[in-house]
Amino acid sequence: MKIDDERLVSLEYELKDPQGTVLDDSGEKPYEYIQGTESILPGLEAALEGAEPGDTFTVTLPPEKAFGERQDDLMARVPRERFKEGQELAVGMRFSGQVEGGEQIFTIAGIEGDQVTLDANHPLAGMTVTFEVEIKDVREATEQEIARVRREGPEAL
Repeated sequence: MKIDDERLVSLEYELKDPQGTVLDDSGEKPYEYIQGTESILPGLEAALEGAEPGDTFTVTLPPEKAFGERQDDLMARVPRERFKEGQELAVGMRFSGQVEGGEQIFTIAGIEGDQVTLDANHPLAGMTVTFEVEIKDVREATEQEIARVRREGPEAL
């Protein structure tokens, strides 16, 4: 069966940076998603359309089709006092915080005196990435699986 909308896809992958360093992989069991539910990167989803179990390929995505371009407006300096008293802070730490419209993940990009620079860009924003993919299985997704993913997000599988 070929990958098409509303099909549950099982695949193994490695995500690499431009130097070929593996940044992420599917782990011990295949990653599953439902095609057409915006559960994976748009550029990867488009590249997978029509693939079948057993297909292996490499997909290189520019930033705009992967994790987006870096956006300066997603950087902010905030006073140290906005963090819990006594909390250890270090460049590279990640945490979530409430913003207008929901929760946002931030990375501490710098600490200067009593000012902390926060970065809400995805850590891979601005980077061209490469996926090494092997399609393991493709089947029709059930109505319940589709509804759950649309309601709860891709982690619901």
